[in-house]
Amino acid sequence: MIKMKNKTISVIIPVYKVEEYLPKCLDSVINQTYKNIEIILVNDGSPDKSGVICDMFAGMDNRITVIHKQNEGVAKARNDALDIAKGDYIGFVDSDDWIEPDMFEFLMNNLIKYDADISMCGETVYENGKIISSKSNGSVSILDQDGAKKLTVKGGSMGLIWNKIYKKSILENVRFSSEYGCSEDLIFVYQAVQHAKNMVCVNKAKYNYFRREGGITKGEFGYGAFGVVDVMRNMLKQETGTDIYPFCIKGFTDAAYTVLSGIITNKKCEDRFSELVQEIISYRSDILFGGHHSAKDKVKVLLLSISPKLYRLVIRSVRGM
Repeated sequence: MIKMKNKTISVIIPVYKVEEYLPKCLDSVINQTYKNIEIILVNDGSPDKSGVICDMFAGMDNRITVIHKQNEGVAKARNDALDIAKGDYIGFVDSDDWIEPDMFEFLMNNLIKYDADISMCGETVYENGKIISSKSNGSVSILDQDGAKKLTVKGGSMGLIWNKIYKKSILENVRFSSEYGCSEDLIFVYQAVQHAKNMVCVNKAKYNYFRREGGITKGEFGYGAFGVVDVMRNMLKQETGTDIYPFCIKGFTDAAYTVLSGIITNKKCEDRFSELVQEIISYRSDILFGGHHSAKDKVKVLLLSISPKLYRLVIRSVRGM
């Protein structure tokens, strides 16, 4: 415990147009049972009162540093904070979310116990005031570098930045890229695990994610949704010929199916539909015989191969359109 308490966690929180949610977020961070933290708030040119709230909290807690800057996006905001972070470990919180009081103590305990470079917990997802999902079955997984990569390239919770803490030393050459839009988290985690010797995952929900809008198949859908496909395509290229490659195919096709549904449901970005269909079909043999894909995945690729038009009708039927 003494060894753990001597370690500092730098908690990075980018802030932009979140005045309604920011106080709850900051309250949850400053009241952590793990006290040895520095909190770096990056006000990314927010036009509302978010910057004022940041300064107010900084006046109440000397662990808080505030960076006020012009708006350049969340990737640059996080990178600016990483450049000045002094902690032994790095954690991220989104400014419209909140965390359980013992989240960082929980993550640090597990990291020290299992001598890991990355420690991960579960999360609860809220939408419209209701719990959509909660990952908290208590299972424990110790992953070596290859094991962590295999799960990361498939996406999901492994590809999120905020349900983890990272040993700072593994992030020396890892930064966020704005190239992939909202999927910048996934490529960051992918790069981080390539520098980590191992990772511990204890599936107890300690992070509360507030989904202000639905997924990319609902609400606002546009070309930004293709970011996750681009990330997965990038990882496919990097892992060609490795044991990780089949898992990359699973991640890519899952993302591509989701974006296809977005195109069909929202009737937008139609110029990308045929290209995406052909990419999925190019992995047909892997999907049908590779062992990492569900029966549903196999039916989808067969249906796309036979008739993309029929696939559209099926998706619209399933979604009640």
